[in-house]
Amino acid sequence: MQTTKNTTATLLQCQLDHDQNSVGGASGSRPHLLTQFSLVATLFLLFFLVGVSLEAQTPLDRQDELVAKADAIIAQSVEARDFAGLSAGIFIDDKIRWAGGGGYLNVAERTPATKDMLHRIASISKPMTAVAILQLARAGKLDLGASIDTYLPDSKIRSKDKITVRQLLNHTSGIKAYASEKEFVNFVEYPNSAAAMDIFQTRKLRFKPGKGFQYTTYGYTVLGAIIEAVTGDSYAAYMRKNVWEPAGMINTDIEVAGKSYPNKSSLYGMTATGDFQDDPQDNLSNKYAGGGIHSTAEDLLRFGQAILDNELLTEAELKSMRKYPDIARHDTPYGLGWYVHESADFGRVVRHGGAQSGTSTYLTIYLDARVVVAIIGNTSGADMEIGGLRYQLGRTALSPETLNEPLRPITQLSTAQLQQFTGTYAYPDGGVSSIVLRGSQLYGEAKGAPTIKLYPASETAIFARVYPIEFNFEKETDGSLRVIDRVMNGERVLCERK
Repeated sequence: MQTTKNTTATLLQCQLDHDQNSVGGASGSRPHLLTQFSLVATLFLLFFLVGVSLEAQTPLDRQDELVAKADAIIAQSVEARDFAGLSAGIFIDDKIRWAGGGGYLNVAERTPATKDMLHRIASISKPMTAVAILQLARAGKLDLGASIDTYLPDSKIRSKDKITVRQLLNHTSGIKAYASEKEFVNFVEYPNSAAAMDIFQTRKLRFKPGKGFQYTTYGYTVLGAIIEAVTGDSYAAYMRKNVWEPAGMINTDIEVAGKSYPNKSSLYGMTATGDFQDDPQDNLSNKYAGGGIHSTAEDLLRFGQAILDNELLTEAELKSMRKYPDIARHDTPYGLGWYVHESADFGRVVRHGGAQSGTSTYLTIYLDARVVVAIIGNTSGADMEIGGLRYQLGRTALSPETLNEPLRPITQLSTAQLQQFTGTYAYPDGGVSSIVLRGSQLYGEAKGAPTIKLYPASETAIFARVYPIEFNFEKETDGSLRVIDRVMNGERVLCERK
């Protein structure tokens, strides 16, 4: 099996795939949210992990092992308190091979989260909306190169240069992102997408259309208004008839504020000390087309299958979704509704994540390998955790030789024992990192790198569950701990407590 940097980077490109103002969700208190800079650091941590090859897809005759491994991954994520509750699934070739859940739909009532957990999918709404727009272009009802004024003549968005439908799809329109937390966590009911445009349509553009990139959900609110204008249907009605029902997505719809739904999850954030707390039950009518849909993990897999089988789009249309202008290259290129990637190991990949109040999600479609991985978590600010699960479940689906690799167990220690690992540590190259304890959770911190959760492997060792980092200690005669080394990417480095 070939090991490459690109392989691992593909499996775990942590999600910055949501509005710049919304990183970390609504609670804003979690101590380990990713920044754009730390994305690079996170990928570096994984460059030397074992890769997988396109031909190494997990075969059907190892189905039981795949299910056991995926169940174990979810169980450990719940044990590690990554999410209050989550559901996830894997599709391979022509069928859903595994779907499962863990934790709680409702923490207070101890209602278990299962594969049927209904929850917000946040910005995974965007590729669904993009599919609808391309369908309407095929039907001759709109032109991707046309000005938005063609379809929304009453729009108050003003620009000397036209804003095209295509620019809305790839975030190069110049329309700004959320202006405040109040807009991100909205409590106003808007009757349709055109009405929701009143929030932002009189604001000055951030840049000349086509001359910059800013990820913005508001651009997709405009796309929702265009769908309503050219079809005469509501956004939800068009999506049900032309996207969700044809794909067999029987549990997918817009989330209507105040309406009760079976198996619907509550919304959670996490405090700085690692406790779950209620996140705001906000109103998504300001962003239905860009982040207002709820679904299940299995329905997301069905959406992925419909993309793979050209049930919603032609192959030529899918190819067009993967095209992007140089200005939309960003950390990872953004096409028409998808982040796109291509590697020698997997071939073509499209993916999207999402984050909003009480929500962290991800959907990845490996087009050439015919693999889909979907994850829905009911806890905000879990960027790192979603990235870890994407990596683990991706390896499970694509690399059969990893099925028998055991997950490293977490040892339960007292607060006093955990406290002994804390401190500031220096390395021969002059680098410094810190281990801190917040509540009952250890974190590793270093300047310019993401803060990561650390877990006890024993009374004298701690490790990062997914990332290749561990610290080893030894007990002194008085019972205190003395650090020996840090092992990262298999490289052992001596260190000392400052």
